[in-house]
This record gives sequence, C-alpha cells and structure tokens, in this order.
Amino acid sequence: MDAQQQELFNHSQQVESSSNPQTSNTQTPTVISVTTTPVYKEPHILDREQHIHLSTPFEGLDVLCESLVDFENLRRNGVDLTEDLRKQGWENYFDRLYGPIYPLLVKEFWRCADADDQFIVSFVLGVKIVITEGSIASLLNMESSGGKRIYNIPPRSKRITEVINPTIFKPNVEGNPSKNKELHQNLRVWLKIILGTIHHRPASNSSDYINADQKCILYCIQKGIKINLPTLLFRYLRDSVRETRNNMKPRSYIPLGRLLSDVFIEHGLVDDLEKTRCMDDLAIDVGKPLNARNLKSMGIIKDIRVKPTMDVSWECLKDQRKMPHGLTVWTL
Repeated sequence: MDAQQQELFNHSQQVESSSNPQTSNTQTPTVISVTTTPVYKEPHILDREQHIHLSTPFEGLDVLCESLVDFENLRRNGVDLTEDLRKQGWENYFDRLYGPIYPLLVKEFWRCADADDQFIVSFVLGVKIVITEGSIASLLNMESSGGKRIYNIPPRSKRITEVINPTIFKPNVEGNPSKNKELHQNLRVWLKIILGTIHHRPASNSSDYINADQKCILYCIQKGIKINLPTLLFRYLRDSVRETRNNMKPRSYIPLGRLLSDVFIEHGLVDDLEKTRCMDDLAIDVGKPLNARNLKSMGIIKDIRVKPTMDVSWECLKDQRKMPHGLTVWTL
C-alpha cells in the first residue's frame, strides 16, 4: 500500500469513526434549549389603571334614585313598620337616603367600575374610589360583622319550601307562592321598600317575582332576625357592576344612586367640586317618596287618613356630614 492509498484508508477510517461513535457506559447529558414565553399576570384590582369597561353610551345610562320611605306616614295610615326597622338597626340607612344624588358623577363612576369578590374600584374625575363591605359599614355607622349574610340562596332548597314560604306568605296559597300579593300585608310593603332601596331595580306596576334571597330577607324581618345590611348592599352593587358588563344581556340602569353619591360626599369629592365652582354644572336629583299614597295604589288601604307632609325638595335635603371613622380616601 503506497502513501496515497494509506492516506485514503486513514481518512475513510476517520469518517467511519465519526459517523459511528463508540458506545460508552458514561452517557453525555443532552442539552436542550428551552424558550420561555412570559405569562401575563393581571394586576390586582387595586393596582389597575383607569379604564372604561362599559360599552353603553354615557347618555344611555339611567341612574336609579332610592325611595324616600316615610315610615311615620305609613304608621299613621295603619302600616307600622317602625319596630321592624328598630330591630334591624336600619334607621340611619333610611335617614341617609334623604340626600342629593349626582347622576353625572354616578355615571362616570359606573363607566370605569371594576369589581372582584372583595372590592369595587372606579375613578371619578381622577379620584380613585374603593368600596368594600367595611367602607359601607363605616358610612352607615354599622358593624361590618354580625347579622345574617343573605346571598345566592338556592331557590328550591328545603328550607325555602318548608320554613320560609309558609312564614312569609298567606295560608292556603296553592303551589309555589312567589308573587307579592300573596305575602302578608306588612311584608308586601317591605318588599316594595327593599326593591326601591336595597335590591334596587326600576319600579314596576306588575306583580313582582320574589327571588330566594328576597324571601330570606322578608323572613328575617318577620322573625326579627338581624340582617347584615352592609354585606347585602355591597354584594348587590358588586353583582350589578358585573352584570352591566354582560354583552349578551346588557343592562343600562345603575342602582343605588344615593348610596354612591353619599360615598362621593364622604370622600370629599363633592366638597372639592364646590370649592372649584364645578358643582354649578352638575344636575342634582332626589328619590321619590314612599308613603300612604303607595299603600293606596297597592290596594292595602282604601283611603288616606293622614296625608303625607314631608318635604323632599332639594333645599330641605341639604346636609353636611363628617367622614366616618375608617373610611379611606383613595387619590391618584
């Protein structure tokens, strides 16, 4: 074998050796290159930037005003709910409903409102507004703990059919009672009040369907069982925020306009606007009275024995309140 043949043989051996490496008991670890894609983590609701979440046009929103319940006039016309009111400790809440409602500010709040289980967060003219069960309790000077928490009650539960329905509805009502005319008289009026101030929705002259939560509220009122009102208000407001984001079934009305306006007042937002003379351009609204005239229209009384005399004009409802202890002001 000459030198060229030897060189060719050596080269072929090298190629064969490289294409068929020798096995070894020690395995060489394989390095795999992994490319990671950053996962977006949404900021906590308290850390999110201001954003308009609602597709409904500003002018298409309708702010509901809570009813101004004249318990004294109801009593003087034969429907005395004052003892129920006292047992629940709701006097301050219904007193505070006699105040101004700022529809434009409420609409601005609603457009930017966001909610999770514990917080409702929005912005009004650059001011961050945070609402919780605790802040509502502070606003109303109530305890945030204690009392019955009523929420999302199963409508077909055994307790509803066997305990609650027989208590709140008149006897001898066939089937599954659910209409307000089938309630005991005082509870018919309470349902009217609840739908106008707590589970707040547009007024209707039809026989209102009563859901399971409302049945439980009426049962507790009838039995004198204390209800946690701040929890009731917060959860209804929170769920209303979420429901208005439902593009399949959009809802244009905003409940609890007076409660939201009261939050703006206690945050100092209204005072700041008054100091800068911006309040002159803001419309002010108030709720409609609920009194003996409503009893007559509901067929509960035939004649009004004592006419309502309470003044619910804006001039009469003007007030100034101090910031309740524990209510936090959030600003940018």
